[in-house]
Amino acid sequence: MTENGLPSNLKNLWDKAVKSMRAQNYDYVAQLLLPIVKAEPGFLDARSALRKAQMANSKGKKAGLLSGGAAMKAAMKLKPLVQSDPVAALGSIEDELNSSPGNKALNELLYDAAMAAEIPGVGLLALETLKEANPKDTVILKKIAVHHAGQRNFGAAADAYQAVSVIDPSDLEAINGSMKMTTQKSMEENKLEEGGKKRDEEEAARLEMEDRDVGSMTPDQRARLLEKLLADYAENNEDIIVVKKIASVYEHGEDLASAASYYEWALHLSPGDTAMQSKITGIKDRQRDVEFKEMEDALAANPDAPDAADKRARLDELKQERLMQKVDYFRDQVERNPTDPQLRYSYAEYLYAVDQPTEAIPELQRAKSNPHVRTKALLLLGKCFGSKNMDDLAITQLQEAEKELSAMDGTKKDVMYERALLHEKLGQKDEYLEALKQIYEVDYGHRDVAKRVESSYS
Repeated sequence: MTENGLPSNLKNLWDKAVKSMRAQNYDYVAQLLLPIVKAEPGFLDARSALRKAQMANSKGKKAGLLSGGAAMKAAMKLKPLVQSDPVAALGSIEDELNSSPGNKALNELLYDAAMAAEIPGVGLLALETLKEANPKDTVILKKIAVHHAGQRNFGAAADAYQAVSVIDPSDLEAINGSMKMTTQKSMEENKLEEGGKKRDEEEAARLEMEDRDVGSMTPDQRARLLEKLLADYAENNEDIIVVKKIASVYEHGEDLASAASYYEWALHLSPGDTAMQSKITGIKDRQRDVEFKEMEDALAANPDAPDAADKRARLDELKQERLMQKVDYFRDQVERNPTDPQLRYSYAEYLYAVDQPTEAIPELQRAKSNPHVRTKALLLLGKCFGSKNMDDLAITQLQEAEKELSAMDGTKKDVMYERALLHEKLGQKDEYLEALKQIYEVDYGHRDVAKRVESSYS
């Protein structure tokens, strides 16, 4: 992704960050860039600039709270999130890196999350950050070489192995790696295969497609890639890389049934892969969403059909069944991973959705102690207390969340809107309008804020 693809609000932040970088205002640069890399994890220019600013800002300072064992604990807490939701993990890891950008444990975790999220450029940045902090660490240099080789960047892989050889001339792995990568680079440049045969144009196009991110392909490109992958699958149906790539092509083409089938086969080939299990669960959720949408569209098209009432009742029943399945799923996940705050929050979300606020409250009280889910947990706590008519406690939770949110983003607007409704319920008109007007000033279209504010003047 490039800066031209940024939405206007992020583009403004990027422009300010570039100017502040020139002025060497590194603290401010980090504040501006963090929201960008969280919203657009594939925008490498922003993440690279963020890391440069953080590294420059940390020079000469004493190690902060995230040094040593504390950073290791932070990395361990985030590790389950890398498996369950690698994209979300990228943002959480960046929060921790802001205080200790060169930390080894956190950067290694960032690499794992980036590769799981299929954003190899971010993974390389993590390794390069470790290299900058430890330029003579041959283990890191070898990881960089292996990463480049995996991306078919053979020249860069050879350079990384050569750097190891300069530090340790007796390292046979580096010597052999450098020779192999140099040979591969030569073969690529001359379009030669093993044995000296020219690679035909069709194979070259196929490899180019396989190296590209499936999400960036056109439907026609995905179709041609799928044809090649299915041919490979026919020859060897246990090549997990091919199986996962086929599943990804189907997923991006919205053929969710086929995607789920291939992801399940990939899980069979790699038992215990929690990230794959999460992927399958997500795909099946999307399948159910499609089914619900089709049922809703059919009802909307024929609202007075003789069986419309039965169909509505069946749709409501299916939606409730799905919610209860989610409650059971996350209850099991929390029992397996009791220290994961994101799982507790997700469990509480579904408990609230099935009208069990009392059961959700203790989960949220545990989850809010973690900074990564704190504000979301406070917002949901406010809703839970409000649903139990404990309005004073609800307002307290929402005000606490409000204080901790500096930017008027979607979360803060939701928090203030919920607080406004509680003030309205309690007959506190001034507080009700004050909260709504703050939202109105920055986002006219948020929910029914405009209608509520404007009606107060009539």
